[in-house]
Amino acid sequence: MKIVRTTTLLEMGCIVSDALRAAGIEAFLSGGAVVTIYSENEYQSYDLDFVSHADFKRIAEVMVSLGF
Repeated sequence: MKIVRTTTLLEMGCIVSDALRAAGIEAFLSGGAVVTIYSENEYQSYDLDFVSHADFKRIAEVMVSLGF
């Protein structure tokens, strides 16, 4: 899936999560985005917070490949 202006927070979380997993990086979503998804947008967060023990350089490579 490509990231476009209309990509939802849930879709974005899935895109990033899938890309990290495909690279062998274990990470999980935390923070406000989880509340947004769980509450079906009753609370609105505008960022994604992922937690991982992976090396930052490996994570950065994946994020750059996604266009960040």
